[in-house]
Amino acid sequence: MSATINHTATDRQIYLTRRSPHYWRVTINDPPLNIFGPDKIPQLNEIVTAIETDDEVKVVVFDSAVPGSF
Repeated sequence: MSATINHTATDRQIYLTRRSPHYWRVTINDPPLNIFGPDKIPQLNEIVTAIETDDEVKVVVFDSAVPGSF
């Protein structure tokens, strides 16, 4: 089962994918370097809030959609 929080904003750079009720994946996609700045705080805050308020989530993996960036 995979569900993603979808946004229509073209500036979205952080995505949450629920692989299962217990395993979620957060992907950062801001080429070329995935530099994290103040503009990403609201996006990350939304995801952290979803993680904190879901009692079933056990594992969250952060990864990069940009090859070679962490």
